[in-house]
This record gives sequence, structure tokens and C-alpha cells, in this order.
Amino acid sequence: MKNLLIALIASGLLLLFFSCETDFSNLNKQGIYGIVKDNKTQEPIPFATVYLNGTSNTNTQTDANGNYRFENINTGDYLLSAEKEGYISTFVEQTVLLSNFLRVDISMEYRSMLSTDVLDFGSDKDELEIVVTNLLNETVDLDVEENEHWMTTNYNSFGLDPGESDIITVKLHRFMLNEDNYSVPLIVNIVEDFGFDIIESNVVTVNVTR
Repeated sequence: MKNLLIALIASGLLLLFFSCETDFSNLNKQGIYGIVKDNKTQEPIPFATVYLNGTSNTNTQTDANGNYRFENINTGDYLLSAEKEGYISTFVEQTVLLSNFLRVDISMEYRSMLSTDVLDFGSDKDELEIVVTNLLNETVDLDVEENEHWMTTNYNSFGLDPGESDIITVKLHRFMLNEDNYSVPLIVNIVEDFGFDIIESNVVTVNVTR
């Protein structure tokens, strides 16, 4: 009976030793994870590239829900950066400690091609302008949807090269207004050159007082 008790105690100590050894091995595992999102809409940004530079250097891409994850990285100071076409690159400094798995969400600012997202005509203006600058690495075309009979637009729709700008002139025909106040959308589409696919769509709010 005494020998059986000693054997049981020894087995328990051995099991405890291996359990502790497994726990200690996990102490060397640390990482960073989080979501990359639009700082204005708070919507996740899919397929953004996230870079990790510091004691370890690597990169990954966010999934369809904006999630990213770095595992088994070394302790130390890091610089996180996120890149996505149409957004301003964002940088975040972070220190990773031993056995520390950190959540770091990254907010990115959308870099609009349009000079404004609001046209306020008030009661005295009949013509305003929107400057469109091509921030992409390809030639694009413009397509504007005004959808109001009292408003017309004038612009060069074809062949806006990278870095070039064009002006969309928006004109009101006040004699056609039949309501005191208007707040309507003007849709500015960036379209692939000599194609039909919309690369991005921008909404400009048009405010008018009769």
C-alpha cells in the first residue's frame, strides 16, 4: 500500500512537471493582431498590406473582414504600417513584451480624388467646381451622374493620366427649381480607361436654397 502511494505521488509530480514545462514553452510566443479600418466610416478595409518592421521584419495582408495577424515574433520595438490604394499610409509604433499578444487596430484615412464632397450653392450661387486628381497608377475616365433636371455638369470624360487633374463644372438652372431646399447626391465615378468597370464611386452632396 505504501509503495502504491509513493508511485501515485511520483506520477502526479511527473505530470505536474511536464504540464509546467509546456506552459513555460508558451512564454516565448507573442504577437500582434487587429483590424485595419477606415477612420471615417469605421468599416474594415480588406486586402490591405500590413508591414511589421523591427526586431522581426515581415508583412501580411488583411482578409475580407480587415483582420491581420503576426504570430511568434520576437520581443522588442516595432513599427506597424498599413498600405492600401486610395488611402494614406498609416504608421503605428508598438512595443512587444514577452508572452504579450497585443491587439492593435489601424485606422486609415481615405485619400479622395475629389477636392470636396459638398457643394453648397446657397441661394445666390449658380456655378461651382470640383477638382478631380488622378491618384492612381493608371489612366482613368470620368462619369458623372447628376439625375436632376435643374442641374448640369461639364467635364472632360476621357483620358485622365496619373497625377493629372480635371475640373467638373456644376451649373444650376434656378428657374427650374420648385422646392425651397434641396440636398441631393451627385455621383462621380472613376472608370477604367476605355472600359466600363467602375474603379471607385464618390458621392458629392449638392445643397441648394431657392
